[in-house]
Amino acid sequence: MDLFTVLKEIEDPRRDRLKEHSLECIFYITIAAVIGGAESWYEVEKFGKMKEPFFRSRIKNFKGVPSHDTFNRVFSILNLKELERIFRLWINEICGKYRGVVPIDGKEICGVRIEKKDGSFESLRMVGAWAAANGVTLGQEKVEKKSNEIKAIPKLVQPLDLEGCVVTIDAIGCQHKIVETIIKNKADFVICVKSNQKNLHDMIKSWLDGVDFEGNSIEGHGHIPPVRYQVSYTEECGYE
Repeated sequence: MDLFTVLKEIEDPRRDRLKEHSLECIFYITIAAVIGGAESWYEVEKFGKMKEPFFRSRIKNFKGVPSHDTFNRVFSILNLKELERIFRLWINEICGKYRGVVPIDGKEICGVRIEKKDGSFESLRMVGAWAAANGVTLGQEKVEKKSNEIKAIPKLVQPLDLEGCVVTIDAIGCQHKIVETIIKNKADFVICVKSNQKNLHDMIKSWLDGVDFEGNSIEGHGHIPPVRYQVSYTEECGYE
């Protein structure tokens, strides 16, 4: 399924008299520009004009490169959930079923601020799921602050096809609902546990207290084969 076929499933919210440029044209140029490194609507427009002969040869009824204002206006009125759903369909068609490590993490978007109801501004924070081997973002959820990632992660995970994947999350994802959602999606998980979750941390620590990792033996647990335990060490060094 090519990009133009997928884009036909997106509803164009513009009035007919304002549709000088097709939705396919706007999307095609935007995606190509972002892949080429564009980081603003001004850069998307500039990229489109630099490659105008190419786009003219590929886009039906091409009427020139839209202005940066047009790109901005069209994307600001689209249904973002529907856009993400269609984008996932397209990525699945390109990459096929993904099986591998899927890190989930929250990031603050540098230089982007959103207005709150009280008129103040705050930084935009996104929680994203990343296909590590393919270098593709599988999905994103906007959150107001870091603590809200706990509620956002299940919403992010639920619609994803994660069967056969290993989901990794830092300690903020060590929650019953998050783990249950991952399991329902038929995926495995690796999640950090910190000492602020005392009961769980102490229980896991007690399981490993009898393991001699250096000697690869298990003291007092002879009924458990040594191969059940594996350990990996990572050292990070800073240089001046």
